[in-house]
Amino acid sequence: MAGDQGIRVDEFTRTRGACCVVHSLVATIPPGGSTGWHRHHAWQTGIVARGRLRHRTADAERFHGPGDVLVERPGVDHEASNVSDEELVLVFVAARPEGVPLSTAAARGPAKLT
Repeated sequence: MAGDQGIRVDEFTRTRGACCVVHSLVATIPPGGSTGWHRHHAWQTGIVARGRLRHRTADAERFHGPGDVLVERPGVDHEASNVSDEELVLVFVAARPEGVPLSTAAARGPAKLT
């Protein structure tokens, strides 16, 4: 993730399979923090464990709370931010092709949602 606002991502497991590398991670974002605009090169499925997440893409702005699940397709520019007064904790699993980074920074967010 591209943001640098006290965001912590801890990797718990990494497994190499026949098709890909599978990661299980926990991202922690402080109140008001943001990942910055970025894209993933893997399918990701996340569950909000604590806090309130705003997830923006060029086409949508969605809010997720504890217990909500979100699925991100590879290659979609997006930004995630903590819009709660408590630390946001997001548990997620990602499967990426070998040799491909998990995420890269996007040049900038879509003009549609400024």
